[in-house]
Amino acid sequence: MLIGMGNVLPKISPSRMPDGPNGALALAWQRSQRAGGLALMILGAICAVGSFFFPPFLLVMSAALLVVAAYVLMILLTVFRTRR
Repeated sequence: MLIGMGNVLPKISPSRMPDGPNGALALAWQRSQRAGGLALMILGAICAVGSFFFPPFLLVMSAALLVVAAYVLMILLTVFRTRR
């Protein structure tokens, strides 16, 4: 599921891009979704391989925390790109 979500995330685009500062923010957020999608795909692959070696509870809890970390990465990339 994480691999599929990571694959689809960069392909989602807003229906329309606003002008002005909001447009720059929307564009920066859309660009940061590539990194977030890649992070989710890597996390999904690690979970798939880790399911053979680790207990399910450990994988589920760590994946939930790392999904939050992927979205924090996207937020930080968006802020960094809008401040340039």
